[in-house]
Amino acid sequence: MNRPRRCQRGRGPIRVFQANVRKSPECHDVALHLAAASGFEIAALQEPWAVVRDGRCLTKTNPSFETYCPVQTWSGEDSSTRPRLMTYVRRDNNLHIEQRNPIPSRDLLLLEVNDMTVINFYWNGPDALEAFFTLQIPQKTLVVGDFNARHHSWQPGADNYQQGADISDWASRNSLRLINEPGEPTHEAENTIDLAFCTVAGSEVTVEEHLYTGFDHYSPPVWYQDQPLPRSGPPNTKPHQSKSARGSGNWLRNGRRGSRSQQARRTRSMASLRR
Repeated sequence: MNRPRRCQRGRGPIRVFQANVRKSPECHDVALHLAAASGFEIAALQEPWAVVRDGRCLTKTNPSFETYCPVQTWSGEDSSTRPRLMTYVRRDNNLHIEQRNPIPSRDLLLLEVNDMTVINFYWNGPDALEAFFTLQIPQKTLVVGDFNARHHSWQPGADNYQQGADISDWASRNSLRLINEPGEPTHEAENTIDLAFCTVAGSEVTVEEHLYTGFDHYSPPVWYQDQPLPRSGPPNTKPHQSKSARGSGNWLRNGRRGSRSQQARRTRSMASLRR
């Protein structure tokens, strides 16, 4: 069981690297290497590589990070038991980390990082979203994940797909601001499906050039200011307890998005929260 890690930390930024690695061992390795080499405190991955060999549950690890997974074990024959996401936290960064499992689910993972709640989410169907909607959202919360959904609030002109309207309504009720730049694709199919929401005002969107993990997902990194939003009013639309399973776009300059081939080389997202 992951024990709370209590350390003293200054009020520097906490940066979160996000990536869907599509169950690829190579992409999973690349994502962790890039997150570690680039100094990220947290790496939130969706569709991780997770297998069983010789009766052992295996996934990718990195010496810079502790591994947090929503399930203790999984079966080699039954893919429905495997985790659909993992969150990694830097070991040497003086953070107070506690994992919370308020709802048994392989599709969401909640960590308390000092005074901030970080939620990693993967949409795998209506059941995953139903569990997600029951979460209590603290005043200072960051939500990142692959939502596999479309809605005009983050993809102007798009239809409502995979409960996109429900996600938008849920965010509004919980004073969660959409951090993505509306209309900025996060997938090579030109859809915006990898989303970041936060209860913190004053966020900016940035992009790192060097964090491409090698698959079809990419999204703009984000920067969070440490100013909680009021709990009333609409937002701005512009769980592994065991350590047994321990085990990386083009910069949008002047607002230009670049060609499709350039877009396909973009990375996933990063978030920095000023303390």
